[in-house]
Amino acid sequence: MSHTLHIALDPALAVAPAELAAAWNGRSATTDLGRLEVGAAPPHSFDVGLGMLLLTTGVTIATSVVASLLTDLLKEQFVKKRTVITEFVLPDGARVIVIKEK
Repeated sequence: MSHTLHIALDPALAVAPAELAAAWNGRSATTDLGRLEVGAAPPHSFDVGLGMLLLTTGVTIATSVVASLLTDLLKEQFVKKRTVITEFVLPDGARVIVIKEK
């Protein structure tokens, strides 16, 4: 059974969702966890201005692990600004990680 984690990316970071997905999918350390793809916002989402990505995994992965990998990837390849990562669980149970500029 696959699991999906929604990742919302703040446009203020100036990182296109497709660029982040390509960087994630270009590393074996991250693709071993799952593929990152550009996707649509989940139903009843809270901020339609954010770029959306979907991480599909074969197993449940702790959000803190995904957040740490995303933070490292952003720092190494894209953003020198500080970021804040927050997790939300929507009423339908969908998990959303929001990455914003601090």
